[in-house]
Amino acid sequence: MPYQLTQSDLEYFIPSADMIQQDQILSLMFNLLPGARGSGRSTNFVNPDTELILYLDERESNEHLFIGGTLVLDDESSDMTVPLNQYKTLFRPEHQPTEWFLKGSGKWLLNDDELEESSDEALTRWILWAKFLKSFDVFYQFHSVSVNKETITYESTSRSRRNVERYQRAYEALFRTLEQQRFCKIKVVTDNVEGAQLTGLQRAIDESDSYLDKKIQLLPPIAKTDRSSNHSAWLQFVDMQIYALSRFIFPSGQNVLMDFEKFAYEHAQGTILGTQQGLGNEKLEFMAAKYYILKDIFHHIRHRLVTNLLSPNYTEPLSTMAIVSAGVNFNFAAAVDGAIHSFCNTANSDVTFDFNGY
Repeated sequence: MPYQLTQSDLEYFIPSADMIQQDQILSLMFNLLPGARGSGRSTNFVNPDTELILYLDERESNEHLFIGGTLVLDDESSDMTVPLNQYKTLFRPEHQPTEWFLKGSGKWLLNDDELEESSDEALTRWILWAKFLKSFDVFYQFHSVSVNKETITYESTSRSRRNVERYQRAYEALFRTLEQQRFCKIKVVTDNVEGAQLTGLQRAIDESDSYLDKKIQLLPPIAKTDRSSNHSAWLQFVDMQIYALSRFIFPSGQNVLMDFEKFAYEHAQGTILGTQQGLGNEKLEFMAAKYYILKDIFHHIRHRLVTNLLSPNYTEPLSTMAIVSAGVNFNFAAAVDGAIHSFCNTANSDVTFDFNGY
C-alpha cells in the first residue's frame, strides 16, 4: 500500500507580513558575462576545466513540445541515487525502489508493466515530492526549451523533414542556454529517443561547437528497464520536474498540478466564500494546504534558473530557458520566473499562464 498522508503532511506555513522569505524575492537585475555591455551584476563563464552532465527528458502533445532537464557537476552527479531511493521507499514501501520507475505523469513502471496512479496516490506523490525538494541539497541548474508547434515556422516543406527540423531547432535552442558553460566539457544523458527526435538531437549535437567552445558529447541512452543506476535516478528526478514545469507553462485549461491552483483562482474570481460554504472549513483548509505546499515545487525550480544573462556573443539577453515559436526567445526564464513568483506568492492572483505571445 502506498504512503498514507497524515495531518502533519498537510500542515503549511504562511509567513508573517513583516518577514521576507527567499520565495518572495524576484531578481530583475542583469548578469553580465566578461565582455558584455550593459549595467548589472558581473558574473563569469564557468571554469573550462569543469565537467558537466545535462540530463534531459521531454513531454510532447499535439500543440507543444517541452524538453528540459538538470545540469549538474559530473563529480556530484553520483549524489542522486540514495535520496531518490529514500523518497521511493517512503512513497511505495511495498516495492523495492529499484523495481519501479518514477514518472511525473503518474503512469509508473513496475517491472514490465505500466500502471496508473489513482488521484489520491498522485496527490500523495506530489506532496511528498514538495517535502523531498525541501531537503534536496545537490546543486543543479534547470535548462529547457518550449516549442509552440502551432506557431513555429519551418524552412522545410515535407512533413518528415519538418519533424526533424523541429527537434533540431529545439535542441539547438536548448544547448544555447548553456552559454555560461560554453568552455566546459558537457555530456548529455537521455532515455532512448528514436526516429526524427534522434536525428534532430544528433544534428544539434554535431553543430554544437559552432556556438560552444567544445562539442557536446551524447552518452548512450538509458533504458527504462534501468531502475537502479545513478543516471536512471537523475532521469526519474528530471521526469518529475519537467512534468510540473511544463504543466505550468502549458496547463490543461486552468489545471496546472493536482488542482493546487484552484485556491488562487477562486480568490481572484471572488468565488471562495461560496466554495467555503459548499466544502466546509475542513475541506477548504485542505484546498489551501495543497496550494501552499505544491507551490514550493515551482519555487524550487525557479531558483534553479538563470535569467537576464548578457553575453558578448549575443545581442539579446539569455537565460537557462528558451521558447521557440515564430522566432526564438532565449530569455524565456525571466517570464516564467516572474509568473511563478506572482502566482505562487499571491493567493488571489489572476495569472492565466498565457505564454503564447513569446
